[in-house]
Amino acid sequence: MKLLNIGSGPHYAEGWVNLDLNTHEDWAKQADVIASVYDMPFENEEFDRVYMGHLLEHLVYDKIPEAIAEVRRVSKPGSEIMVVGPCLELAKKTNQPTWLLKDIEAHGDTNSGFGHAWTPTESLTVDILKRSGLNNVKAVNISTVTKPRWPNPTTAPWQCAVQAFV
Repeated sequence: MKLLNIGSGPHYAEGWVNLDLNTHEDWAKQADVIASVYDMPFENEEFDRVYMGHLLEHLVYDKIPEAIAEVRRVSKPGSEIMVVGPCLELAKKTNQPTWLLKDIEAHGDTNSGFGHAWTPTESLTVDILKRSGLNNVKAVNISTVTKPRWPNPTTAPWQCAVQAFV
């Protein structure tokens, strides 16, 4: 089984092909592959499972279907996709600290430290994945997105998780 971790950042996952746009000198392990999610250097239908943790909120919302088209290209038919990211509504509901709420709401503000391109919510994430051509798209409880099945480093309650299939 071949597994792809897109946007791995400092969360290197053993047993997965870790892809990120760049590297950072403070990260203990770097990505296996440095490339854009829009143009990945993989064969068609190469991966059985794909994880995207805290990636989509950094992409321009209207460009996400282009990224997902590339994910679909490198994924085998029926492959499972898991997307994890922040959710403004869950952050408010779980009384997260104001710094987190400001970062989530700081879409388009490159000075936020996180470079969010849009204000992510569970419903917007589900909607864009459906519009991107994925199948059986549904929100799942973040507490179920755990190792060893997924390389998710945390199940913080302000995150949403969305499962889909190619």
